[in-house]
Amino acid sequence: MSELFVGNWKRDTLHWKLLCSASAVALSTQIVSTSPAVAEVAQRPSVWIEFGGQFEQLTTAQEPYSPNFFTPQPSFTTFTAGATQKPLGFSFGANGSIVIQPEGSDWVFAASIRYGRSNGNKRFHESTPGGPGRKYVNSQYVGTLGRRQPKFVDATAKSNQNYDVVDFQVGRDVGLGLFRNDSHSVLSFGVRFAQFHSSLRGTFGMDPNNGGYQYLQFGSLSVKRPDLIAHEFLATFDGTRSFHGLGPELSWNSSMPIAGHPDDSEFTVDLGANVAVLFGRQRASLHHQSTAYTRSAGANEIAHLVYRNTPPDTLRSRSATVPNLGGFAAMSLRFPNAKVSLGYRADWFFGAIDGGVGGAKSENIGLYGPFATISIGFP
Repeated sequence: MSELFVGNWKRDTLHWKLLCSASAVALSTQIVSTSPAVAEVAQRPSVWIEFGGQFEQLTTAQEPYSPNFFTPQPSFTTFTAGATQKPLGFSFGANGSIVIQPEGSDWVFAASIRYGRSNGNKRFHESTPGGPGRKYVNSQYVGTLGRRQPKFVDATAKSNQNYDVVDFQVGRDVGLGLFRNDSHSVLSFGVRFAQFHSSLRGTFGMDPNNGGYQYLQFGSLSVKRPDLIAHEFLATFDGTRSFHGLGPELSWNSSMPIAGHPDDSEFTVDLGANVAVLFGRQRASLHHQSTAYTRSAGANEIAHLVYRNTPPDTLRSRSATVPNLGGFAAMSLRFPNAKVSLGYRADWFFGAIDGGVGGAKSENIGLYGPFATISIGFP
């Protein structure tokens, strides 16, 4: 009887040990299988905040204002009236964005803003030495007369340009990684808002003649006057141009690791492209005038107005549809909760600005150049 009891006790003990061992193995397996996922979730922030700056080349065209006294161009000058009115070539700016990807979701929500600005002054001046004039008494040439003012041409311009580009997007990580399983590829659809503004103020002056003065004799009275009728010209130009537009946008952004490990640090290649159509309004406000004077010689100069030309101000406003195409490429050093990127970006807005003077003329705007950003991730 005791032998039967001992035998049953040994079998029950063996069954209990086997059950405990199996349970331990199963539990260990479950812990091992779930721990990487937990670690991955912990290492993957759900909110990214990015800020940075860019140095961009700004390309656009603008019809220059040319005063009538620049036609024909004086023989002693080497620049045209439009030389000072060329748009500024570069702009500095800043950018920022916030990206939210809820935990356990492939959906991505993003908002970003980019701002750029440029200011500049240009001046061109050329002159000749003051040459001797011709002196007459009773209509007889009696010698030369020095001229205080030489021939000269002077043109100055002050320019200002700025822009804003704002995006709101909703996308999905479509998982089209090209190199490794931890690469990301997000296809997004959203809305883009863009505005551009430029202003230009120019002044122009010219004295194309230094021929001296003519002396006319009326009995005992001697009168002197300039050899040419009009020899001093002045002109001003004031113009502002702008575009504001809003429209749908489709974009693609991809991040592909090339070295390192996501748990520590890794280098990635980031690529992106976007296409949008903006519906908005172009505006142009232009004012210009020109005058011509003669001046008497001597200590007490007297200016005599020959003409003043002040056309009515030009105010244009019209609707415009502006296609937009852009893209970027960057190299990034990425950590679990931070990223530093350096890259090159380009954006083209076709027919965005009214660059005409005498009539409306749509011109393209191009923004392209290097940028740098720092991103910080939050759980």
